[in-house]
Amino acid sequence: KYFEEYIKFKKAGSTPTDIHHMALDAYFSNPEQAKTELEKVLKKLEKDSISLTKKDLKGIMLSEIYANEGNLLKSDSILNMIISDKNTIVQTKKDALYQQYLTNKISKNYTQAFKSIDAFIHLQDSSNLQILNSKIADYEVKYQTQLKENELTKQKAIVAEDKLKLRTSYGLLFGLSALSFLLFIFYRNRIKHQKI
Repeated sequence: KYFEEYIKFKKAGSTPTDIHHMALDAYFSNPEQAKTELEKVLKKLEKDSISLTKKDLKGIMLSEIYANEGNLLKSDSILNMIISDKNTIVQTKKDALYQQYLTNKISKNYTQAFKSIDAFIHLQDSSNLQILNSKIADYEVKYQTQLKENELTKQKAIVAEDKLKLRTSYGLLFGLSALSFLLFIFYRNRIKHQKI
């Protein structure tokens, strides 16, 4: 679940001053050390008013450790704090709801587990609907753009055809004028020759 975050942390290099990632390394190797480090990090992040997503990620990790230890009340209170915060991003809320579902399932609180998974599914459906609506809007824009491009292509073809017709008309008019002029000269020369 936190594998991508852990990989980013490992690629960036683990330094003692990196407060946002200091517990990830321990989380994968020593849960007890991870718990203490996460508690320190969360207190520091809350005190410094750091971005919610960083606090939320650490909170979900800490609640998972508490749930694995059997301290389900602490786990649930952290998750409730994340879920109820209106500034929490949707993906993090979904992660917290799913973790809350697992915590309630472990504690055999099936009513609360059902509410959590139901809220998770509702949030997942609304996220999928937003994604679908955004894709539909993108395709609609692409379709409208394609229609306009086709219309422009048709108009360019009509303009080119009109220019060709106009050139042909001018050419025909010039040819008839030249032929008329030549016929006039020929006729005039013939009349002159007949008079002589």
